[in-house]
Amino acid sequence: MKEKIGKILKNYKKAFVPEKDYLHQNNSDVSAVVNKRIAETNCRRILSISPILFVLYIVNIILLTIHNKAQYLPLSITITVALIVYTLFFDILVYWIMFLNQIDNSEEIWKFKLIHRVFWPIWFVAMVIVSCIQIDNGYIGVTLVFTFIIYSLLPLYNLAEFSANLVFTIAVMIIMVLYDHNQEIAYVSTKMEILNFVAMQIIGFVAQRMQLMLWMSREYLYMEAFVDPLTQLLNRRGGDAVFQKERQTYANETEIGIIMFDIDYFKRYNDTFGHGEGDICLRTVGDAIRENMKERTKLMIRHGGEEFVTILFQTNEKELLQCAEKLRKAVFEKHMKAPTDEVAEYVTISIGAAMERIPGEDFRYEKLLSAADEALYKAKQSGKNCVVYAGR
Repeated sequence: MKEKIGKILKNYKKAFVPEKDYLHQNNSDVSAVVNKRIAETNCRRILSISPILFVLYIVNIILLTIHNKAQYLPLSITITVALIVYTLFFDILVYWIMFLNQIDNSEEIWKFKLIHRVFWPIWFVAMVIVSCIQIDNGYIGVTLVFTFIIYSLLPLYNLAEFSANLVFTIAVMIIMVLYDHNQEIAYVSTKMEILNFVAMQIIGFVAQRMQLMLWMSREYLYMEAFVDPLTQLLNRRGGDAVFQKERQTYANETEIGIIMFDIDYFKRYNDTFGHGEGDICLRTVGDAIRENMKERTKLMIRHGGEEFVTILFQTNEKELLQCAEKLRKAVFEKHMKAPTDEVAEYVTISIGAAMERIPGEDFRYEKLLSAADEALYKAKQSGKNCVVYAGR
């Protein structure tokens, strides 16, 4: 009987709370990617909603200016102007970090989190004050309603942030509504406003969680389809998908550089140290590629086995060869013991590099590799641990 009840309760729970391992959503890599996207999205939403906020600010100034009984006109205009400057400052800050700073956004997540956690609470308090001034001057609380809707539905929160935000906003509402001189009306109004706001916050939070679940599922499916699970680099399918997306930002007939390399004596490495150590070696090479190429390209691909490819848009021969040599040194400097000292004491790579021109929209990345593959073969024949350039 106890087991049956437990099974019923478990199934009942599943109807409302998705299992933690649904599509492996407890995967740390997926969670990290989604958390970064949440922080970045919150800042993008500040930029996106700013035009509406500026309209609200202007409407507030117009309403209070034309109202003959605007007792708090100087205060309201001062707060509204401060909000305009405040919002404009954060717009410029977010735009600079995201689009002008030429940095890897994944390294700036703490800035994104700080920006949206500072922006929204201060904005909410200022808008509540402005809305209360409007109501005191005879206008219905349209601005207050818009403020609640924006603040409830726009920022994406985790459970801890949602709980803290809910307590904070209820406290603000209690203070502002109880400030009314008519205490009896304020008491009834406070209860109604809090109930409405809590309902709105919960609905907004549930909608956000559903959106995040979809993001988690989509990110997991993307990683399964396009990302090599061992090195976390793109696989061939992912390389082709990202290549097609990246090339849309460039005109046809764009020249690009290809670096193709593999690990010297990798089969002997597996035979000598075991496949477990071979996997560690591959992951270490993948780390070396990310550390040295992530600022330059998204096309970092595990082409298969011990073979890797990177593709650089809008490059030249000098930069291409510099990047290739940088990769060769980076892998060597990981100081992984080589299975043989025929080339060096540590694991080395052989590299083939080539320049190609993209001829048409349907051109796929694998068609670029023939010249680089031939150069890689020559590098192997030339004693390994070197860079061979095939030209154009």
